[in-house]
Amino acid sequence: LKTALSGRMYPHGATQNVDFPYCAYFVISEFMQQDFTDERETVNVQFSLFSEQESLEEIATLYEYLKALYDDQILSVDGYTMLEFKRYAGHLIKDIELGVWQYNVDYDVMLEKQRV
Repeated sequence: LKTALSGRMYPHGATQNVDFPYCAYFVISEFMQQDFTDERETVNVQFSLFSEQESLEEIATLYEYLKALYDDQILSVDGYTMLEFKRYAGHLIKDIELGVWQYNVDYDVMLEKQRV
């Protein structure tokens, strides 16, 4: 995915006048769960893919790369055990005025804090 975007992956949004295509990603929300045996967190992360190509081919390809990279993967997070990285929503829209495709893809990241 990063190669297809020529490295244009931006946490918290892109700067103005960025080259297309690109991806911005955000933490949307965090939920904590604690009981007598463990401490868990669910983090909602959104990846927003952008393309100015008229056809859907580029944005659809980027979406497939994103899914291949993140769907049901186990990632390393310091101090936590990864329980799940699961895609739960995708929203494809086109900004008619700007002529830009935007694909918002949401993931739930479920983590369990490691006991020391």
